[in-house]
Amino acid sequence: MHIYMKFVLIKNKIQKQKTTASQRGFVALFSVLVSSILLLMALSIAGIAYKEQLLSVNAKSSQYSFVAADTGMECALYNDVKLQWFTSTNSPASIMCGGDSVEMLGDISGTTLFVYKLPVEANVNGNIVPGCAIFSIDKDYDYLNADGSTTNSTKIDSRGYNVLCSNIEYGLGGSTTLTFLNGAGARAVERYLSALYSNGN
Repeated sequence: MHIYMKFVLIKNKIQKQKTTASQRGFVALFSVLVSSILLLMALSIAGIAYKEQLLSVNAKSSQYSFVAADTGMECALYNDVKLQWFTSTNSPASIMCGGDSVEMLGDISGTTLFVYKLPVEANVNGNIVPGCAIFSIDKDYDYLNADGSTTNSTKIDSRGYNVLCSNIEYGLGGSTTLTFLNGAGARAVERYLSALYSNGN
């Protein structure tokens, strides 16, 4: 009887130890599972936040580039329509834009095509944001009408960028290839505006 009681007690003790070990294993597994879910949620939230930040930066860069393109367009229209600077016999080496003198890109310009590079500064919440506009005025553009005839017109193209003009190389040696310098191309955004109107002759 005494031996039997000892055996039962030992058996119960072993069963308790097994149950405790099993419970510990379950708790560890549950902890790992919960930790994995929380980590996955945190990584997902961080990924969404990063993408939203990129979209915000791209939207701002796009806005700055559009402002630069619009500034170049306004300058070209003012000098052509209001001041009537550009004719087939007059190619001004420089024009005025917002009180600043802008030099013509002589290597790429011709007797009827005038190309300028204009530094643009936008004041955004008290911060000066640099940009650049490259615009061209073509005074001898042949617009193709629906009936196959052509109309002698003026075509203005203005491209705006969210980087400094000093980081853009364009028109050197007559080349129409645009090159970004000092790694500016990685963050550059281009916006394009165009205007077309008849020369009236």
